[in-house]
Amino acid sequence: MTFKPQIPKFVDDESKTWEERFRALESHHEIETKYLIGEIEKLSSMEMFEKRLRMARGVRDYGVCQRCRGMGVNLYGSTSVWMGGIGGASMTWGLCDRCWGSGDQTNPFHDLKKWMREQDEDVRKRAATYLADMIGVGFKTLRPALEELCKELDKFERQRRPRPKDWDTVTRCLAKALRGMLNACDEKDHHPQG
Repeated sequence: MTFKPQIPKFVDDESKTWEERFRALESHHEIETKYLIGEIEKLSSMEMFEKRLRMARGVRDYGVCQRCRGMGVNLYGSTSVWMGGIGGASMTWGLCDRCWGSGDQTNPFHDLKKWMREQDEDVRKRAATYLADMIGVGFKTLRPALEELCKELDKFERQRRPRPKDWDTVTRCLAKALRGMLNACDEKDHHPQG
């Protein structure tokens, strides 16, 4: 918050006696002091308002999220909120990416980024299982063939022969998707049939 005083700047009138100049300066300081005290009172009442809002949301004083000050939302620059997507050149309000909207750093809501990664991983695992089922073989048998297919797709992408529009994009994306399925099935907790 930038402080911008609402009172005029003191101008010393050198044509007056030093006593008159001193009284004028003293008077100016008195006005300035009253103004500053008023600003401090406004600030403290704003802090009390924020505290009441946090209390209404159930956010304890010792758990206040430092990033959003317990409000659960942040002002992000470049319209690139918590997902980091491409945005514009303006400021955007979005969910706090530290407490995930709870306002309480000791009790955050669900981490949406983590949840989305888990969902993507689950889709890859189900796709690998579906592919193995469609081909009719176990995944252990299918794995070497898929690894070799990925290598062949990489070669297709680098060929200079005339191909249909977007051929290189399709082969690159297909190889990436197959590798994602293979990597998803490498984890200990999931092994598609076979």
